[in-house]
Amino acid sequence: MPSIRREFARALRRTVTPRANLALASPTIETLSQLEGKRDLETSIKPSSVLFKCQLRPHVRGWGGERVRITRKSILNLFGSEEIRRKAASSRTWDRWAGLARVLLRSGGASTGNKVTILNCGDKAFSTMWDAIDNARESIHMETYILRMDNVGQKTLKRLLKARSRGVQISLMYDSVGSTSLPMFLSQTLSALRKGGARVVEFNPLISGPHRFFRRNHRKILLVDGTVAFCGGMNIADEYCGIRMGGTGRFHDTHVRIEGPAALDFAKVVRDSIREAFWSKDCENSGIYTPPSPFHTSKLRNLDPGLFGSQDPKFIGSQQKSDEFPLISPYFGHAEAGVQKEGVCVQVLAANSWRNQRQLQRSVRMTIQYATTRCFITSPYFLPPPSLLRAMIQASKRGVDVRVLTCGENCDVPGVQAASRYIYSKLLHYGVRIFEYQPATLHSKAVCVDSIYSFVGSFNFDRWSYHRNLEVGMGMLDAKVTHELEAEFLKNVAMSREITLADIQRASIIERAKRFLCYIVASV
Repeated sequence: MPSIRREFARALRRTVTPRANLALASPTIETLSQLEGKRDLETSIKPSSVLFKCQLRPHVRGWGGERVRITRKSILNLFGSEEIRRKAASSRTWDRWAGLARVLLRSGGASTGNKVTILNCGDKAFSTMWDAIDNARESIHMETYILRMDNVGQKTLKRLLKARSRGVQISLMYDSVGSTSLPMFLSQTLSALRKGGARVVEFNPLISGPHRFFRRNHRKILLVDGTVAFCGGMNIADEYCGIRMGGTGRFHDTHVRIEGPAALDFAKVVRDSIREAFWSKDCENSGIYTPPSPFHTSKLRNLDPGLFGSQDPKFIGSQQKSDEFPLISPYFGHAEAGVQKEGVCVQVLAANSWRNQRQLQRSVRMTIQYATTRCFITSPYFLPPPSLLRAMIQASKRGVDVRVLTCGENCDVPGVQAASRYIYSKLLHYGVRIFEYQPATLHSKAVCVDSIYSFVGSFNFDRWSYHRNLEVGMGMLDAKVTHELEAEFLKNVAMSREITLADIQRASIIERAKRFLCYIVASV
């Protein structure tokens, strides 16, 4: 009987908030007898006044009482209306995500009131981006890993040149390694763009030295007037555009158009790229047009002042005076900014391992670790580092439906595909399902978790993106957008070939040795 009493008191301390004012009486013999034989005391004991004969204060401070209910409801409202949430997932899943969202949003870069459009077709993506360039009034910043002087590249540069002739501030940044197919100084359009006053920056040129060779800018951003932004996996080349708009349609990719306060958070990522390109913290003296730095905080202070502790929240960018730009209130928009309160909650995530900025990697890893029902991952170059690999395996062992969609035989980097197949057996052994896309070369980078959270960006599940490259992405806490991306994922899976353990075991010794060597080289 004494041991039962000790277990009873221990369970009570776990269940009732320590700040509560309790007047507990000794448990009755009937209550103790009900506890005998119970393995899970934490779930069998409930903190009710009937069971414990206790009285609670009507207002419990901290994370208890009415404050918890209001804060939890405010966080869940970021994912959509109650009707949408009820259709998307179970109450158990939402209880888990209410706490996870609070942790994710601590990284900053989040806002609501955004209009999000998923662009799964290259024709539609480039048509929408070109329309945004043609309608620009103040500024355009374009950032890409690959810029080629082919049909699509020439059309894009000519539109930028026309925008510059209208007086629009233009800045263009491309990566030196990604854009080595044709020397940029041979392009007349690019030279005319420079002479017209636009600033064209080659990120980390090869002649700058070997110490900067492995520092690559893999981001794809188009920021127009500080109000409209594009992000995803599409570079400026014929392979990413469809045949109807003058491309070849070789790659199957995903891009996103964002209109709203999240565009200012992309401005912070642009400033980070400028600092790395010129190796200077002073963006204003770089000579390149610098978008306005966002000064609003991404903390949930308007939901609960004590939600993130007593420390003052850090601002995303440099603080600016309130009369310089209209204040955009986090998560709920602002009437002065012309943004409605309804919209998608978007968190802009950046990766810059050189400066120890790993918000993107941390968010992707945590969402996989906390998945409860399903986790759909799309990555063309699938070589996840150990932390992501463990997160996927642990999720699958918990019963989560983990599926991976990656490149098939038409992969544009065969060595990476061979290295990926080396780790297939480990994932398949723990129940992870792997599919290789067949109709075209897959280039999409997306993650969908629990029909609640989705991520789209330039981030690949490989060690280069995780440890070296500059990357950018956006996490969307919205059930509708996630459902749209999940539907696209299942559509692509239907056109893919599923890899089984039997397929891996049928490989010859020479093929297995090739995969092992490619994995070793890719892991360096």
